[in-house]
Amino acid sequence: MHRRTIQICAIIALFICGFICITIMSLPVHVYSDNLRQFIRPHPPPTMNVAFVCAGEKTIELIRRAAKTLLFHRTTPAHIHIIGDHPCYSTLTTMVRYWNATDDVTVSFYPWVKHTAKVEWLPTTHYSGIYGILKLLLPEILPDAVKEVILLDTDIVLNADIHELWGYFRKMEPEQLIGVATELSPWYQKSSQWPAQNGVGFNTGVLLLNLERMRERNWEQIWKCDTLKPLAMYKKVVLGDQDIFNVVAKERPELIYELPCTWNVQWREDRHPCLSPEISPHLKILHFNLPSKNVAESLRTPEFVALMKKVDEMEPPS
Repeated sequence: MHRRTIQICAIIALFICGFICITIMSLPVHVYSDNLRQFIRPHPPPTMNVAFVCAGEKTIELIRRAAKTLLFHRTTPAHIHIIGDHPCYSTLTTMVRYWNATDDVTVSFYPWVKHTAKVEWLPTTHYSGIYGILKLLLPEILPDAVKEVILLDTDIVLNADIHELWGYFRKMEPEQLIGVATELSPWYQKSSQWPAQNGVGFNTGVLLLNLERMRERNWEQIWKCDTLKPLAMYKKVVLGDQDIFNVVAKERPELIYELPCTWNVQWREDRHPCLSPEISPHLKILHFNLPSKNVAESLRTPEFVALMKKVDEMEPPS
């Protein structure tokens, strides 16, 4: 009798399981496939924070070109932070709409006039004026919720998905605050210039800033403390924020992660191994760090000419 009871229970269990399977299979395909997708869907990619300091009429065309290449190559959501004036902000928002990117690209605006008083005590002869020095204030300008940000000069052209650059945050050691590439010109080899690590220094046209660590380490105190001595000696900041970042890098090299030079290829008259024919085709960011910003006079290799032709022809996906 006991064995028969077990057999009946087993038959009932099989019947129930069969009924459930038949019911599921009879549902429209999109119903159960959508439910299943909830379990197998990969985690959405993180939103990358990208910042520009942008102010003045001359920067409008530059930010338009930089944003075009950023939007063309990106494959992940992005939050663009504009520290500057309203025309730059308006230009960026127009670009995002033109590229049909409003679903996963947001733009935030931080008026530069609210922050200049904190850096006006630094005399500078750089053509960017006080605007460039505002880059030192990113940890306090951007909200605390922004823990990492890629800070780009407006005179850059992207030749790769910026998500690749974002990946270098994961390569930084716990004590490192800043990712930056080498200065390709011999500028800091001159004895009359601000000090730089190994007499070579870094170019701050492309920066990876771990804002969370910078806030924890009291970044404001660090850069101000390291700036006072050279400022007393040289009386002025020649290359804006770059001179100050380089002083910090020289005094505290443990804070710096060196990016591959292909992420900031500065095209100047000076020759550098990073500008060799072997490397040029693989460049990720081209940086026109010339006061005139005249693209035509900067292009001296077929690779760069081809790149800028591609930029000119970039259009939103149909």
